[in-house]
Amino acid sequence: IISVFGVGYDGVPVDYCRKRGIKVTNTPDVLTDDVADVAVGLVMMAGRGFAKADRFVRAGEWTRRGFELTTKLGGKKAGLLGLGRIGKAIAQRLVAMGMHVAYTGRRVQSDVPYRFVPDLAELAADSDFLIVAVPGGTATRNLVDARVLSALGAKGTIINIARGSIIDEGALVAALQSGTI
Repeated sequence: IISVFGVGYDGVPVDYCRKRGIKVTNTPDVLTDDVADVAVGLVMMAGRGFAKADRFVRAGEWTRRGFELTTKLGGKKAGLLGLGRIGKAIAQRLVAMGMHVAYTGRRVQSDVPYRFVPDLAELAADSDFLIVAVPGGTATRNLVDARVLSALGAKGTIINIARGSIIDEGALVAALQSGTI
């Protein structure tokens, strides 16, 4: 048996294991709340500038000048790519902060109060924060591509708490270098 301590097993050769009778499993729900907390922490860090404020205080700048104003998160729009266990936990936390949540995924989920947007680029264009919370693997490889990053634009922030393979690395580098995001 191969048991991955975490969510997903996209790094395990599942077909190979299946042919040899090796069971493959993971530990869903063990880290759901922890990953959701990290995602919300990253939204707060980016949106409220907490890391920058920490550096400001540690450098003693507070004795010379005031810190720049930041914006409140209440009223901001969060787009979730994926609304599984972790996505739902993230959404719940963001709504508690007064943020508006929309999502995209394989299908509409009738049991959630969030707005479904069928096109990822459309979701990105309408989001202040685009949060990636989908499984890795071939079905999601490079799902966040140049078109999605362009739609998010310089006003948006992307937060990936999923696999790195979901974001097209070349497109991300190009978007950062060109000022697209």
